[in-house]
Amino acid sequence: MRFAFVTRRFWPLMNEPEYAAADLAEALQLQGHEVTVFSSRLFPAWPSSFSFRNCTVLRLPEKFPAFRTKQPFERALIKLLRNRQHQFDALVFFQPGTPPWELIEQAAWLGHRCIIRLDPAEIESIETCQEAFSDIMDSVDKKFGPDHCRLVTGSYLLAKGLNQLGMPGGWLPNGVREVSNRLSQPSLMDVSIPEQKQLAKESLAKSHPLLRIKPKEKLVVFAGPMTTGQRLDRWIRCWSKLDIVPIPKLWMIGDGNYQQQLWDLAIELGVENHVIFGTIFDDLSCIFQAADAFLLSDPLRIDSPFSLLAQSLRVPIIASFDEPIQDDVPQELLEGILVHQHDPSSLSDFVAEILNDPLASQEYLKMGGHKFANLHTMSECTRRLVELVNEMKSAAP
Repeated sequence: MRFAFVTRRFWPLMNEPEYAAADLAEALQLQGHEVTVFSSRLFPAWPSSFSFRNCTVLRLPEKFPAFRTKQPFERALIKLLRNRQHQFDALVFFQPGTPPWELIEQAAWLGHRCIIRLDPAEIESIETCQEAFSDIMDSVDKKFGPDHCRLVTGSYLLAKGLNQLGMPGGWLPNGVREVSNRLSQPSLMDVSIPEQKQLAKESLAKSHPLLRIKPKEKLVVFAGPMTTGQRLDRWIRCWSKLDIVPIPKLWMIGDGNYQQQLWDLAIELGVENHVIFGTIFDDLSCIFQAADAFLLSDPLRIDSPFSLLAQSLRVPIIASFDEPIQDDVPQELLEGILVHQHDPSSLSDFVAEILNDPLASQEYLKMGGHKFANLHTMSECTRRLVELVNEMKSAAP
């Protein structure tokens, strides 16, 4: 099958949707499918095309400052798609924030099957998505019939919310890259988990000075969009109150529009030497192999690519949610996640207890923390995507 992945941001601007796109594209390529990624070219010095994990990436013109207007990128993409009407079996849109509904409608009218992957960040505007998608369906159905466009999401909770509103949304689960289910370095295969972590930390230290970890220092990772909605300020405040010597390193991996405020807060609280923002990697498994814990603050991202990767590499997950988790959430989504739902002032004690207790990781493993991730490998996800496209083909008039 031939796929076109559309994501205005891609390497080196990587966040949850971009990692999901990269993992899925790589898995499809390994199975013999063909994937072309259409991204944006923000700077003239950036190459207009390159290869990323064996997939071809084509960068289309973008106006600087980044993402102030969608017109240059969308015009270039529609022009390209008009000339390649029969080249792709489906277009898959990976869009953080509000999806480009006008672009999707134009692509659909050109005859392309369109799959829109909604990100959990869009849950606050789900009614707006419902209205916009319904308008597209009414317009496109008259020409192509039903199922020419589909909504999917990697979040089980968001897919459930879509269905409750009567939207034809499907759960296309995130998965774990098969290479991440085993240690990537053969030298780590015959040593204990603590020794594996230490060797991984030493490897990171050699790759960049900022990534140095002291021998007895713990490493805790947050990966995902750096926005106010992720409640990252509570983790930074927590770090200023941790009763641990030395204070663990906190790495926040990703990009967003809240980094400066977070950095100012880290300086104000005196933890700037223990917090690193915006580190980007081709493959986050190198970080998770060294991590002692992974932080999670959004229930909608319980099954994000990052939390599944942490589970597959047996990294304890520490979660802090504002509201209790819904009773009907499948238990396998929660296995191995250590959830704090108490007074925020006790969060630092909760984190310190887990990081100070050498048995915490063992208890996590007893809970089956990596079980769910192994059930959903990228091979399973690609199979579901191919099945979805075949369903759309069979529904065509």
